[in-house]
Amino acid sequence: MSLLLGVVPSSVYRWEAKAGKPIRLDPGNLRLLTALTGFISHKPPEVVAEWGASITAALVTRGGLFALFKALEAVFGALGDETFCA
Repeated sequence: MSLLLGVVPSSVYRWEAKAGKPIRLDPGNLRLLTALTGFISHKPPEVVAEWGASITAALVTRGGLFALFKALEAVFGALGDETFCA
């Protein structure tokens, strides 16, 4: 799944080398991470845990692309087509 998001070992090494300095993220990745953070920040811990378990199950049983789809579906699916495509 990390490869689908553009995260490779060299990305992690660069982030670790920054040692607390701001990290520049790809705008698309930043938008996705912001959406995921916003999605879970308003949910009770039990719901977040259940959602995390379902994403993990999707990752294990069907692979990274399906898990990414399920995460995006949960975050953007409730917004409606016009918001998702904007």
